[in-house]
Amino acid sequence: MKSTIIVALLLTFLTSCSGQTSNDTTKFKKEIPTWENGEPDLFYKLTQQKVKQLKIDTLQSGYDSLQIRIWYDYSLMSLRKLLIIKRTNATWTATAYTLTVDWDASNLTEKVKTQKAETLNPKNGWDSFLNKLFALQIMTLPNMDNISGLEDGWTDGISYNVEVATKKQYRFYGYHLPDKFQDKYWQAKNMVDILKLVETEFGITSGIR
Repeated sequence: MKSTIIVALLLTFLTSCSGQTSNDTTKFKKEIPTWENGEPDLFYKLTQQKVKQLKIDTLQSGYDSLQIRIWYDYSLMSLRKLLIIKRTNATWTATAYTLTVDWDASNLTEKVKTQKAETLNPKNGWDSFLNKLFALQIMTLPNMDNISGLEDGWTDGISYNVEVATKKQYRFYGYHLPDKFQDKYWQAKNMVDILKLVETEFGITSGIR
């Protein structure tokens, strides 16, 4: 199938890329955004809290063969969403979670109150969806805070965070209100297009119009 060829080429590319701090291509690569004090990004911490509560795979040590997660954080609302796309034994699956959480601002924690999971399939088929998804560079987009010249002055609004895991790599990156920056930064435009693609194929509302 076309999707199998696409993924094989993609995984070959990822394993041949040099890491952030090492040129040893046999070494596992991990990319997690941090604050200026070296602490992991808050959204990274919050997603990992929810990973434990949902009892889903921990990806920091990699995944065989590919798993992509898109986390939707609706700011002041208690609503959260998660889409998990994964390839296991040459089979693609997608699972969508709808969550409500209690946000504790003093301790920077989220407690999952309710959860609903459903298995989905892309409206236009896996080959079409994957072709478009990988063309938008979901595997390699930079963290928004690392885009040169982009200054995010917005204090509210929806954030979108992506986890990518293969045998050789784990990445976490995020975008806050990417639609506000899409006219100037192609990376934000790609993120917007990814979210619109997911909305079209799976019906998961992005909040972007």
